[in-house]
Formats: sequence, structure tokens, C-alpha cells
Amino acid sequence: MNLSGRALTAPRASGSSVGFEYWRTKFVLLLVGAYIVFNIGFSLVRIPPIGPGVPIAELVIAVYALSLVRDSYLIGVFARSTPLVSLSAFWVLAVVHLTLEVPEYGFWAVRDAGHHIETSYIWIGFCAASTPNFAAVFERFFSRALSVATYLSLAYPFRDQLAEITPKISSVSGYTVSLFFSYLNASSAAMTGVFRILISEPSKRLTILIAGAVLFVLIALVQARVVYIQIAIVILLLSLFKPRRLSNLAVMAVVGVASAALVLALGVEVPGRLGQTFSWDFLVNHVAAIWGGGDDSVKAAADGVDLRLYWFQRVVEMVNRNPLTSLFGLGYGEPLTPFEGPDGDIVREPHNSFLSVYGRLGLVGFVLFLSIQIQIYWTCAVLVLRATRTNNVRYRIIGQTTLCFLLMNLVFSLVEGGFEVSYVAVPYYFMAGVIFSLNQQLRLMNRNQLPGLKRSSV
Repeated sequence: MNLSGRALTAPRASGSSVGFEYWRTKFVLLLVGAYIVFNIGFSLVRIPPIGPGVPIAELVIAVYALSLVRDSYLIGVFARSTPLVSLSAFWVLAVVHLTLEVPEYGFWAVRDAGHHIETSYIWIGFCAASTPNFAAVFERFFSRALSVATYLSLAYPFRDQLAEITPKISSVSGYTVSLFFSYLNASSAAMTGVFRILISEPSKRLTILIAGAVLFVLIALVQARVVYIQIAIVILLLSLFKPRRLSNLAVMAVVGVASAALVLALGVEVPGRLGQTFSWDFLVNHVAAIWGGGDDSVKAAADGVDLRLYWFQRVVEMVNRNPLTSLFGLGYGEPLTPFEGPDGDIVREPHNSFLSVYGRLGLVGFVLFLSIQIQIYWTCAVLVLRATRTNNVRYRIIGQTTLCFLLMNLVFSLVEGGFEVSYVAVPYYFMAGVIFSLNQQLRLMNRNQLPGLKRSSV
């Protein structure tokens, strides 16, 4: 028996209403999938495509805002399932700042508020997850999106050639990127895809070999230090949920090492993101660059540690220049760093979303933000435990995979301006809304002992 939030909270809707829900949910899933797979390139798509424009993600927010009356039957269950008090206070604080700062800074105030605006995808994810048969649809969608993103990472060595033959899109700040092959957050989706391979059905040998090759590409060529932390998180989650699958992860690691050894033995030089050809010495130095160590081959990465520390100090000093900004932040419109990118664009955020929230909304906003994050991960853990106890395989796999995906992007947002860009914030908060809804549905199934509770339909 398939259950949905609507079936548990409201009578059946008319055919036209169900049709609207179906197409609205289908569109938002496609949008989230495009952000997961194509990240920054797709996030720059806007209407009109030149000038400030309106991003697609914000158009979806407008559609759900206009549909609030017809979705009002969900408000009560949303209030019981989410940290509504913290969310409401967070939104009110953001609205007050926008009201005060848009007249002075215009577009840039709205742009700087992107993270706080896109937390509304918690509501959008909750609404989507309350449509009939959503869990089955979502499981297929999430699996396919992660598979595409994982396998697409294998094309990373050819990114420059592929970017040349694909459409380009310019940002409002002036930089230009490839629509399909940008790979700025490739590791978050790819590592989640590897994790899903490990926790779901018994993996085929070919799948394990491909996943091992993906690990090689992420470590040797993507050359992002966050990958090492993400791999550690996958190992930790696997130890908690499926310790017997650690042997498969070990096989993937062996394949990755063998791929590296083969590349080195053949003398193939494929420069990675940092312009350095992979070697064992480079790997050791790159790991050391996490804390600012390593030799000259990773000097640029190591120097980034000092630069981030400088930004941290500067933001704290700016926020604490008077009691009002200490409590409620600097607001929107004022860049938080003076750093200029290669195209002359100002790097407005300090490559740490937690620090950005503190800078924009002060101590009050930061505490609210932390409380929302804590509730997201607590609910995710409860969903996994509840699904495990009731032997609901579908909900358990969704919960575990989503937890991994959220953690991958959370770590990314600790070292980059993750939540300040749509291709991270939109999928992240949409997934959080889905988790809140599915946990409530499973709780009600358990309480009412409805048919289908003890047996998964997977």
C-alpha cells in the first residue's frame, strides 16, 4: 500500500488539482536533478538569460508562494514536523534586512540573500513529498540523478575539451562557465553515488570497478581537499549502516590505487584542477595542504588556508563593530571580502557558509541557522532508525542516502560558499523538506499500524 502525506492529512483532491501537483512536483524534481548533475552551469540559467534575470529556482519559489492557499492543508503537519519557530524567525530576520537594504543596494542585496531565500525549499520539498506515491518516485529520481553525476565525473579529464563544444553562460558578476561541464561540486554527488552503490543491492563487479575509477578521478584529478574529508564520512556512515560492505569499499580503493599506479607506470600526464600532474608525492603534500602544509606543488592550496583565516578575522571584526550588528549582522549588499576573482568579480562571500550566515545575520541569525541544521540531521537520523526498526527498506535507503548527500554538501559549505549558490542550497534544503515529510509519514504509519508497514515494496 502506498501512503502519502496528503493521504494522511487531507481528503482526496480533484483530478485537476492532482494533475497540477503531479506536474509541479515533476518539474521541481527535474530542477533539483539538474543542479545535482550540472551544478554551477545550470544554476546560472535565468529569465531573461542576460542581465540580472530571475533564476529558475526563484521562479519555482514564486509558484509555490502563489499556491500557498491550496497547500494550506499542509501547514499544520509542517509545523509539527519541522523546526518552524527557528525557520520563521530566520525568515523574518532575512525579510527585515531585505526591506532595509534593497533600497540602498538593489540587486546585490537580493543576491546576497540567496541562501536565506532558498531555505524556503524546505517547504517546497515538504509539499512535494506529500504527493501520492512520492517515496517510490523520489527513490528512482535520486538514484538516477546520483548515477548520472557519478558516471559524469569520469569525463573530468576531458572537461576542457567538452566545455569548448557546449554552450556557455555568463554570470551577473561577469565570469563565464560551461553549461554542462563545470564540476565545481562534483565530489558531493559522486561520493554520495558511491555510498548508495555500497548500501543498496549487492554491487556488480563492473559497478565496483567503475566506482573505484571514480575515486581515482576525484582524488588524483579533481584535487579538492574536501574529497578526503568526504571519503572519511562515507567510511564512517558505512561503518554505522552496512559494515559488511566495507570490503566492497576496500575493493574500490584498490581499483583506485591500481588506476593511479597504471597512470604513473605509463607516464601519462593528465594535469588536475590545480595544474599539477598526479604523483604519490603530490598526494601526500595535498593532504598536508588541508592545514596549510605541503611543498611548492600545493602552494596555492596551502595559501588558501591563510586567506580564509584572514577573511574569518575580517568578518568577525566587521560584525562586532557595534552591538546592533553583533546581534543581527551586516545584512545584504555589502561584500564580506575585498578579494577579486580572475575576471575582476568581487568574491562577496568568505568561502565558509557558516561564516557568511554570521556575517549577514549576526549572532541571532547564526544561532537560528544552527538550530535548523541540528533539527535536519536529528530528523534524518530518526527516519533511518524508525525505518530500520519497521523493516521499511525504501525509507531506510532514502534516509541513509539523503543523510550522506546532506553531509557531503555541508562539508563542502564549510570550505566554500556552498549555501550561497543555488546548485548547493536548492538540493540541500529540498532534501531536508523531503526528510521532514517522510519521517512524519512513517511515524503515522507506525502509530496507526497501517497495512504495508512491515514489508517494503522495493
